[in-house]
Amino acid sequence: MSYTDGRGRHRADRAPITPLTTLSRTAGAAARRSVLVAAASSGLVATALAPGAQAATHSEPAKISTVDFDALTSQAREALAAAPVIAVASDAPFAVESAAVQVTAPAGAAETVSRTEATSRTTERTAVPSVTVSTDGSIGARAVSVALQLTGIRYVSGGSSPAEGFDCSGLVSYVYAQLGIYVPHSSSAIRDMGTVIPASEMLPGDLLWSPGHIAIYAGDGMQVEAVYAGTASRYAPIWQDSYTVLRVY
Repeated sequence: MSYTDGRGRHRADRAPITPLTTLSRTAGAAARRSVLVAAASSGLVATALAPGAQAATHSEPAKISTVDFDALTSQAREALAAAPVIAVASDAPFAVESAAVQVTAPAGAAETVSRTEATSRTTERTAVPSVTVSTDGSIGARAVSVALQLTGIRYVSGGSSPAEGFDCSGLVSYVYAQLGIYVPHSSSAIRDMGTVIPASEMLPGDLLWSPGHIAIYAGDGMQVEAVYAGTASRYAPIWQDSYTVLRVY
């Protein structure tokens, strides 16, 4: 007599296979491949694929948070969440090939050149005028000779030397100082110290004074003077409408 317990045998519970099952499995595989691609782009997959590579892993599976989870299916999200993060040891060798790069400027490109402009501070001097001066050896003739050597020096208010420049009284004072004669550096003071000479008796070396200006008479209607800013000491015709003739020697 056979006994039947009435209970049928059942297969283990499984999810039913439908057309969506294939799509779901394909999405999961694609998600895993995207993880490998992302790791490869950062250089991390090299350790995972090398059999002898010594990769450091965490004891707890880490979550990858750089993927858009909303774009994945539920199975893909589960597979991605369980995927461990692969870390590479800090002393792992990493070779980078380098090559010299030559850059050629486009045709017509402007070339920038750094230059240092050297500015000369030397005051330009005019040539000493060719003038016939009395050779009688008088103080006046010698004064004119010295004055002619000082033409072409820039005008400087208060100046009294070739190095710094001359104003009108500074030129007169410097010329007579070369002859051992003191003359003040002031046109009004020179007017007070000098001896007035009639215009008909004036000689080279006498001084021509007018309000605010003084010059050295050079003979033949000419004078040596420092006039105003922006000009140089010069040998020029007498231009004053009226003047007082002074002798300081």
